Amino acid sequence: MMLCGWVQEQITMKFRIHTKLINRGLTLLLLSLVLVATLFILQLFLYHEKHNSISTHNINTIWPYLNTNYDRAEDLKSGDSLRPATLSQHHKFSDLKYNQLKMYHSKGLTLRRQFDCQQLFENSSSEQNKVVEFHTQNQNTYPVIANDIATAFTSDCEAFKTIRQYRTDRGSFIEGEFPLAYVILVHKDFEHVERLLRTIYMPQHSICIHVDDKAPDSLKEAVASLASCFTNVILASKPQGIVYAHVSRLLADVICMSDLLKKDKSWRYLINYAATEFPLRTNLETVKILNLLHGLNDIHEQYERRLQDRFKTEYRVDNGRMKQTNVKLPPPPFNMTIIKGQAYNTYSRKFLEWMVSDDKPRKLLEWSNKTFSPDEHYWATLNDLYHNSFLDAPGGFKGHPDKKGYITRFISWQYSKPRFKCHGRSVRNICNFSALDLPIFISEMHLAANKFDLTYDPIAYACMEELIQNKTLAQLPFNLQDYSRLYFINYKSSDS
Repeated sequence: MMLCGWVQEQITMKFRIHTKLINRGLTLLLLSLVLVATLFILQLFLYHEKHNSISTHNINTIWPYLNTNYDRAEDLKSGDSLRPATLSQHHKFSDLKYNQLKMYHSKGLTLRRQFDCQQLFENSSSEQNKVVEFHTQNQNTYPVIANDIATAFTSDCEAFKTIRQYRTDRGSFIEGEFPLAYVILVHKDFEHVERLLRTIYMPQHSICIHVDDKAPDSLKEAVASLASCFTNVILASKPQGIVYAHVSRLLADVICMSDLLKKDKSWRYLINYAATEFPLRTNLETVKILNLLHGLNDIHEQYERRLQDRFKTEYRVDNGRMKQTNVKLPPPPFNMTIIKGQAYNTYSRKFLEWMVSDDKPRKLLEWSNKTFSPDEHYWATLNDLYHNSFLDAPGGFKGHPDKKGYITRFISWQYSKPRFKCHGRSVRNICNFSALDLPIFISEMHLAANKFDLTYDPIAYACMEELIQNKTLAQLPFNLQDYSRLYFINYKSSDS
């Protein structure tokens, strides 16, 4: 009996030991399963986050080719890192000014949430009808930021640049190695010049802003405050009081060009802008195109329709307008043949260095003082080496002016038979673009377009900003074939 009791006790003890071991094993197995499951879920989460961000970068930011995530596209900094901007809490702004600046930054985004830019570029009649209704309700009249508020915004430069998301990177290798210079002329609104500056800005570029000397002091102060936030942005050293079609318009460019030549020796090409213009190409696309020029200028030239009445007799300013007199104008210096062109062009650095140092351009500038709209014949005449070969202008064109071609600026002229119908409004026979005009820009080869007016149609402007921003972020392949075939790039003397 005692033996049986001992055996039973041993069996019970071993059973308990085995039970404990089994329980421990099950516990360890369960913990292992939980750990494996946790690691699996974590890996799955990280995988999802990784591929979601890649999808956002590769898909959602390459509109107009695919859809756009507006919030992400607006919040990302342009450039290689594609990281959201951050703002220190130690900025100088009051809560009111901070919120005003955030609202200003969101003006374009707000419109892009209300209107589908992709549909507008694709000529969607339903989306265009929404635009027409919107403009009818607002009578095509929209406010821009007041100059005093703009000055307050730039009182804290770092906060301003961070909130407005100015680029701090140099872009791709080719962009970093090909700095550009820009001249921007402004005469009335801060918002036009600031939003244009933000679009073209890169830290390697050099930029000169000319504010019309007749502009209100409040605008001068606002633009000066803006320029002070950047080491590579300057104001014109001798601002001109610009009169339409007067030499003062040309001098505004010449002064800024001279200032930029002195400021920085690295930039390769200069493009001049009016504040109401907007680029059609990203910085990378622009640099690739200009690389094809190999030192040539892209200056508009026109011989057959050179409007000789503009320089046969003297013009003088009368009550703020150019008035033709009966006084005969002497022949051009060095017997130059005067060629008609446009005021906005792309100039090689060597050409501008020659322009400010050689006696012949200087004499032509003096003679142009009493002509009508000399900004439209000065550059074309200097670049025309077909009629004025003795000038030997660097980067000039030796072929016939009427064959050259021109890619710097797209302007929709509204004369008797315009190439495109203007859906906006025509001012001095130039179309001020509406959002209904956006489809024409998809196939255009030009570097920029004139003219956009924020006070007339801010939707068109907002959609252009989105187009350039998304193409910059997506960095899609860019076909240079049509540019490489341009006549003035491939010109040989036997072609004339």
